[in-house]
Amino acid sequence: MSSTGFGDLLVGAGEGSGAAGWFGKLSVLGDFAHRRLPQPFVDVLDDWLSRGMEASRAQLGDEWLDVYLTGPLWRFALSPGVVDPQWWFGVMMPSVDKVGRYFPLVVARSAAMAPESASGVAGLDRWFHHVSAAVLGTLQPTATLQSFDDALTAAPVWPDALPTRRPDVAHLPGRDRYSLDGEAVLAQWVAGMGLREAMQVCAGKSLWWPDHANTPDTSLSITAGLPEPTHFALMLEGEW
Repeated sequence: MSSTGFGDLLVGAGEGSGAAGWFGKLSVLGDFAHRRLPQPFVDVLDDWLSRGMEASRAQLGDEWLDVYLTGPLWRFALSPGVVDPQWWFGVMMPSVDKVGRYFPLVVARSAAMAPESASGVAGLDRWFHHVSAAVLGTLQPTATLQSFDDALTAAPVWPDALPTRRPDVAHLPGRDRYSLDGEAVLAQWVAGMGLREAMQVCAGKSLWWPDHANTPDTSLSITAGLPEPTHFALMLEGEW
């Protein structure tokens, strides 16, 4: 059954505030809730998570609850085409509401483009670190809905990605000379050549990696669309 079968709570709608949105289960609430996320995004992720939860229960049997409650946080980047024409960046954590119903908590923020410079990627990593801490904070006995939302509002905003193009190159004797604009020559070259090609590789795919503060795993996985629901048990076990 979809999580929304229990009825959705739209908690203080406000998509335009600039803070990341969230949906799923919170220990301080008694139902599935969401804030600042468009309904189509919630519908796609809710359907995927519901199928993943069902498949993982069937695969893990009596071990499911222990595995679920000790599962890692997953950070993700969904490229355009996975959900909609935008990029989505976020964090997912196994969670439970205050009446004991289990379903993940997802925090996410959209962007028209992915960061295409070293400083942009570093800023995005700081954002992930802050949001991961905010999500873990919901498990504390003193957690409140307001403290969680305040933490998301205080998250650092990564630099807006500026459109970049592949630099023009002149093949001169003994060297290739790239034509760039401005003073940050090295950053522009990296943005135009390296990360841009990486974005092409990721077209229509999603990237997932565990929160490294909670697991020694430093891998990153790329899959077409969203992970298969039958792989959700491996994600809960931190083995995907």
